[in-house]
Amino acid sequence: MSSQFITRPALRTVATSHAAGTYRLRLTIVFHPDLDRIGTYVDVHRWAIDKPLTVFPVLFLGRNEPLLSDNRALEDMHISRRALRIEQRHRATDVSGLSLSLQAVREADIRIGASGASECLVDGIELKRGIPLRFGHGVVALLRLVGPVNDVPASNVAPSLLGTSVELSQVRAVIASVAQTELPVLILGESGVGKELVASAIHEGSARCNNKLVSINMAAIPAGLAASELFGAEKGAFTGAQTRRGYFREAQGGSLFLDEIADTPEEIQVQLLRALDQGEIQVVGGKTEPIDARVIAATDGAITEAAGFRHALLNRLAGCTIAIPPLRDRLEDIGPQGAHLLVNYAADHPDYPFLACRDNPQVAAHWARFFFDALLHDWPGNSRELVFALQRAALITPEPSHLRVQREDEQSPRVEMIDDDQLFDVHKANVFEVQSTADELGWSRSMLYRRIETHPTLRLARDIADQEIHDVLARLGNSAEAAYALGISISALRPRLKKLSVRD
Repeated sequence: MSSQFITRPALRTVATSHAAGTYRLRLTIVFHPDLDRIGTYVDVHRWAIDKPLTVFPVLFLGRNEPLLSDNRALEDMHISRRALRIEQRHRATDVSGLSLSLQAVREADIRIGASGASECLVDGIELKRGIPLRFGHGVVALLRLVGPVNDVPASNVAPSLLGTSVELSQVRAVIASVAQTELPVLILGESGVGKELVASAIHEGSARCNNKLVSINMAAIPAGLAASELFGAEKGAFTGAQTRRGYFREAQGGSLFLDEIADTPEEIQVQLLRALDQGEIQVVGGKTEPIDARVIAATDGAITEAAGFRHALLNRLAGCTIAIPPLRDRLEDIGPQGAHLLVNYAADHPDYPFLACRDNPQVAAHWARFFFDALLHDWPGNSRELVFALQRAALITPEPSHLRVQREDEQSPRVEMIDDDQLFDVHKANVFEVQSTADELGWSRSMLYRRIETHPTLRLARDIADQEIHDVLARLGNSAEAAYALGISISALRPRLKKLSVRD
């Protein structure tokens, strides 16, 4: 009998649970010349949470495999049939000990992670964040370890919350569950994650959807006018007072969204708590009136007594808590959000070929580079920061001379025309960055690698001895200067420094 009275956890969004579910190695398309493919994904392998991470067979990713959630493969003619080889290096007891080898197959044009390498070894911590992959010139994907997580039924709630991550799916599931109730909701999340979109989705999914959703920025209400702003006032109630309906009465029968609730002055907290507890408001200079408004609150700040927030008010607001993860913890959502912004921006700028990705390799390469770099950023401003970054990128017109795309079977007319000295000068001018040099020359990365391997002076990071790296770094004291002196890029040097346990 006593088991019936065990306290259960409060309802809140938890994308990962340590009680059930599976770990998944998920590949998600973040950019594709066919914009409709963005956001599709496939779990290339799963591990049961209650069992050791058994070694899985070697996996291959390429043009025709595997099939993603839209029942199609990557299907880009510039991608090799077998482009990337994934191998688990050893048996691990849990994800912290997981280690995967990622390696381009033969001369496939693959860029892996921040270093843009053709092969690398990644651990569980790196996989939890996600490994950016660029296939050919125009397809960008994220390989990420997610979970443990259970399958969440597909939901059409909150269509304005763009993304296919398991974290966002969990948020949608909780919205769908709580919207039909009358529970007050507290939405937590950093600035820019979309808390107001969640509040709107809760209101739209509720029985109150035909009535108003009234939004208030609690930090913007002057303490002296709080009572009249919130509860209304009668004309003449105080010097200069005019009749004011007040936010609570405006939301009667609907929902009241209290944004920035953590910034509510303490004296307003007292008045707010009284109204919520008693279910009625005291109109300034008027009578007491009952209220019928569902309260939804949100904050990115601290809501503790130490921070000046009343514990009683927190309890009254948090009937259900929805925590929205930051964008850096669900990087695959950058793709659907970015594509949506791209389409909308294109509608306002018909003279710019935003949507010519299928037919124009230069445009596809331009945006693929943007989205690949976006996966390497932490996005402290979340989706709001992404909007501005994409708008800035849209101001750059793709230049064919800088974004020429080379097919694997295409011979560049400039390969033999550029001698060793000229190649050295171009590579040095690009700070020895392989991708930048390849773009300027109109070569594929694999073609440039072959020239570097036979060049009398240039070399790759893998060809440099450990002791030489230590000596140059000790002499110059700066990793960027050391990379330049060694004749390699800083992005190529960093993995070597990590392997040598040298702090960058």
